[in-house]
Order: sequence, then C-alpha cells, then structure tokens
Amino acid sequence: CKVAGELGAALDVPELMISQSEATGDKKLLPDQRTYTTLISTVARKSIDNQETRDIRSGGEKDPDMAFALLNRMKHEGIVPNGVTYSALIDVCRRCNRVDMALNGLRTMLKQKAKTNLASENTTARPIYHHKPLQNEAGAWTAAINACGKAGRTDTAIRLFRTMQKVGVKPSSWTCACLSDCLLKSTPIRIKELEEVLQYMKGAGLVPSEVMYTSLMGVALELSQKETRITKDGLQVQLIDNLSIDSEDTTTEAIFLFKQLMRSLLMQTEKEDMILKVFLVFQEMKNVGMLPDVAMY
Repeated sequence: CKVAGELGAALDVPELMISQSEATGDKKLLPDQRTYTTLISTVARKSIDNQETRDIRSGGEKDPDMAFALLNRMKHEGIVPNGVTYSALIDVCRRCNRVDMALNGLRTMLKQKAKTNLASENTTARPIYHHKPLQNEAGAWTAAINACGKAGRTDTAIRLFRTMQKVGVKPSSWTCACLSDCLLKSTPIRIKELEEVLQYMKGAGLVPSEVMYTSLMGVALELSQKETRITKDGLQVQLIDNLSIDSEDTTTEAIFLFKQLMRSLLMQTEKEDMILKVFLVFQEMKNVGMLPDVAMY
C-alpha cells in the first residue's frame, strides 16, 4: 500500500489486526509502533497507477493532516511514538511542501520528551537540554533539516543542526549530508557554515557519503575556476558568502573544500577505498592548476 500510495487501503490493516487479535486472543497481533509509523509514512504519496480511482481516505498528495491524525490515534491507543515515527511525520510534511507543519512535528516530539521527563519517577524537573534522546531521534531532526533545506530556509536548517547538539542528539552522517546539500545549493554558497559541518564530521569521525563526496568535489572544482559571481534567474549573484569586497577569486575557498574533503575521507575504515579517493581529490586539485599547501601534502 505504501509503494502504491494507497493510504485508504492501508487503513484497513489495523482494523483487520484488531479483529484477528480479538478472535485469537493474541495481543501481539494488535497494531504497534511500527504499524502506525508505516501508516504515517504512506500519507501524501503519489499513486503508481493514475488510471485507477484514488481511495478518498488516502487524502490529497499535498495534505499532511492525515499524518497528524494517525499520530494522535496511536497516542490515544497508548502507543508511544519514537524518533522514526516523527521522522516519517516530518518527511510527509516535506513532501507536501509544508515546512511550517514539519517544524510543528518537531515541536510535538520535544513536548513529548518534556512530558515524559516530568512523569518519570525519581527525577526532578530538568531543562530540555538534559532530556534523554528518544530512540532514533536524530532521524527526526535530520528530516526537519532536510525539509527546511528543500524549502530554502537555510538559516533555520543551520539553527536546527546547532540546537540538536545542545539537546544531546548527535548529528549522523545523513544529517551532515542533508545540511551540506542545503548549504551548497544556497546562493551564495554558505562556506562558513559548511566549514562548521565538516569540522563536526571530523571531530565525530564521520565519513562523507558518496553523494556528499561528489557534491563537495563538484563545488570545489567550480570554485577553482576563480569565478566570484554566477548568473541565476538572469541576475548576477555572488557565488559564496564570505568573500571580502576586494576579493577577485575563490581560490582560498576551493583549497579549503579540497582539504576538508581529504581530511573527512581519512576517517573511512576501508583503507583501499580511502586511499583511492584521497588520491583522486589531490590529483583533481592539481589538474585544475591549484597548488596544494603543506597541510595537504
């Protein structure tokens, strides 16, 4: 049902599970956390067959309301959502281009954490910065960062990245990849914040994914062309955000990206693959006429 984008048909499954549980007396057949998380992730998906009549219960392809209704239903049944559930909820909002509701989903998760903290035994009220993270909570923050990035709300995505660390949630490689993609696609490119992400990855021992590796290489090569401005929508715009007024090229920023990419690759456990990629970065840098510094050697 999820693949077919038919939430209406999927909604029949919990009822069948409840009926079967009552008939057999087996409570393990009742809908659980995974059931509702999958249902939520089915909301606002395109139908694979546009010729068939869409079940009215499936809702619109740009309407995330059903996801929040399912979240409330699972809570009413005493099932506690986890980070994966909220990640699915926020991702639905992203597909619907509703970043406001995506952030509302994140706030709902944080309220749940605070409520759980206050209700726990032998625990005094603590600020949210000391709350124990939910299971897979990083996924929910990553989904929110991705939603903000896709909507062009780069500053909000950066704030979320910083805030999640304050509340004790460690960004994953996927989190860093989502934010980096957002920073690289913004105009101008947010080099200063990108440096922050790469420095975090280095400290946390995280390795760039293949997509992130390719994106960083592409931008570094673009910067190596020494163009400070590009044409976008018919207008001349600055390529990166921290060039001085008198600067006429982007060589320094290109070298920085090449260097940080090499450093990130050193964290990779597969040595042969790591050595090959580091050599390719170094060689590509020399091929475009840039001079490596001592640190790169």
